[in-house]
Amino acid sequence: MGWTLAMMASCSESPVADNTGSADSGREIHFEVSVGDKTRATSDNPMQRFSIYANLSGKRTFKAKDLVHLLQADNSWDAPDGMITWPDDDAPLNIFALSPGFELATDVNMKWNTHTFNYTLPNGNYPDFLYGSMIRTQESQNPNSVVHLTLLAAFTYMKFTCQQNSTTMPLDEYTVNVKGITLHNISSKGQFEFLETASNEAEWTASEEAGDFTSYEQEFENPVTLTSGRKQINDSLIVIIPQSISKWTTTADNPVTTAYADANHQCYVELKCQVIDSEGNYLWGSEDGTGTYPEYESVYIPFPSNKTYNINDRPSLNIKFDGGFDRDGVPTVFHTEKKTHLDITVEDWIVEEGTEQGQGFEVEF
Repeated sequence: MGWTLAMMASCSESPVADNTGSADSGREIHFEVSVGDKTRATSDNPMQRFSIYANLSGKRTFKAKDLVHLLQADNSWDAPDGMITWPDDDAPLNIFALSPGFELATDVNMKWNTHTFNYTLPNGNYPDFLYGSMIRTQESQNPNSVVHLTLLAAFTYMKFTCQQNSTTMPLDEYTVNVKGITLHNISSKGQFEFLETASNEAEWTASEEAGDFTSYEQEFENPVTLTSGRKQINDSLIVIIPQSISKWTTTADNPVTTAYADANHQCYVELKCQVIDSEGNYLWGSEDGTGTYPEYESVYIPFPSNKTYNINDRPSLNIKFDGGFDRDGVPTVFHTEKKTHLDITVEDWIVEEGTEQGQGFEVEF
């Protein structure tokens, strides 16, 4: 997967840091690396590199500063700038790793007592950050000087499914084609922090600055025709910075515009779709987009709950479709001579039994 590297200015100091403060054993530290959680990027693009910071636990002495390790032909890992070594007195080390590396981050602040960086997640073509840490690891705990490092997925990964409400929209009377999905008003920037409480512990703090909110959009190569069963409508996971999401709330009796939601960072889903009746009339969208209406027209759906997502949460979100709202927050009225108005019911998402990590939700529209 391609992406643009936001390269940081190179640092003049060596990535293999001085060993002042602890006698050096001369015994090199080697890494055996596994990936704990697969996402699309790590599945399609096997990890080729990672970088580490390492310091004596609780001390200012660094053994490595942004030391890059590259995958070799024999599946071992080598650091071209030199491997770090164990302290001679079996002193514990804290090791912090990031793949593909820290060059994708900004405001990197990897000190002996704080370990943070900032990152802005683009819409699509994202690098799949993997992180890992070993807290207070010692040579005596790692036979043959091999440290087993597990790297974990760092973001929140959303899957959207959609089904037609066959009670209010019988399949033999309505055809619904979905061509794209957009998740609006999501913070795109956050500060990542490695924690020293335990190995592989970390957290994000999402930005609340107005300029850091954005939309994450996917348009499908081929439209998805809804059925009464759930169909995945995003061809790849929608990836976001872990954060708390505030929902947009609108009703027929008290409509609230999407402009208000945008100004107040309230989340909603936009579906680009067509609705066609059994006689071939386009109730939403049009046949080819050459007339008054676009080929696929937008329906806006409130994100149904205020929800906090954490690192590696993988919610499966289902939309039971029988309408939506327009930009004014008014229930959708379709634009044929029939002036068909579909009834809309919005229910809280509920946790599905037996879904991955208990993160499944459903909302009916």
